[in-house]
Amino acid sequence: MSTMMTPVTDELDSAIEAKDSVKFSHAFEELTSACNSCHEAAGVGFIKIREPRLSPLETSPFSYEIFSK
Repeated sequence: MSTMMTPVTDELDSAIEAKDSVKFSHAFEELTSACNSCHEAAGVGFIKIREPRLSPLETSPFSYEIFSK
């Protein structure tokens, strides 16, 4: 897992340190993709990470996770 996640978390850290919102958005998309790929590889592909939503209809504090089969 660390070989898969370290490059993307480093990229995210770099974007945060630089206060670069464009770089952050790209890094967050890459992190989300890496998380979902790892879940698939681990046999728990039904756990999908998505971009957080700011909707009044979202009642879960985990609006960035989808659990479905």
